Amino acid sequence: MLTTIKKLPIKTKLVLIVSLVSIVGLIFEGTSFVIYERFRIKQEMVQDFSLLARIIGDRSIAPLVVKDNKTVQENLTLFKVRHAIVSAAVYDAQGDIFARYDSGEEPIFNFPTNVKIPVEPLPIEKNYLYLSEPIMDNGVLIGNIVIRASLRELNTLCQNFVLFSALVVFVASMIVLMVAAYLQRIILKPIEQLTSNVQAITQNKDYRVRVQIGNDDEFGSLKRLFNDMLETIESYD
Repeated sequence: MLTTIKKLPIKTKLVLIVSLVSIVGLIFEGTSFVIYERFRIKQEMVQDFSLLARIIGDRSIAPLVVKDNKTVQENLTLFKVRHAIVSAAVYDAQGDIFARYDSGEEPIFNFPTNVKIPVEPLPIEKNYLYLSEPIMDNGVLIGNIVIRASLRELNTLCQNFVLFSALVVFVASMIVLMVAAYLQRIILKPIEQLTSNVQAITQNKDYRVRVQIGNDDEFGSLKRLFNDMLETIESYD
């Protein structure tokens, strides 16, 4: 492959270099954006669910103390405001499930029973997020809330981010290719002019011809040196 690239014209090499550098940079930026957004949104979900769990926990302190299962069960219905929460459970001080919540959109999840509170470590599932919040009464641990939330919406959102980023990279790559093709003509035009003059001089053996200097850059310096060489050859001729 390297041999093939070496054989390519300079203008093609310039377009390839500019395009590849730009496309790699765009892909890196798009990937970083998706990863950061997933991390940020997931952290916001954790904070939001933890706050909601603490609110429900505070409202469930008295019912837990007096063993009012019905009131705790009603408190858990507040999780309906967060569609991602598919199930939750309130544990009492003995580590038994006192009340639970199920959204009804997924099969009932079997929370562990007869556990030590606070409930940790929590199970690990690829597409689910688990949170555990203690329920405290004047500094005494009297219960625990465990939340099981689906990451399906987050995964769908990230997939949309990936598709959108891919579209942006594609469109930007096309623009880069067009700009690179335009710029290579500007850069290589002096070389093409010099090459044309050299061919004419070689064919006609006319060393009185001089190359037009043009811009005062490296190509201009090269043309001045070429004109000096022609003057030297002309004087010897």
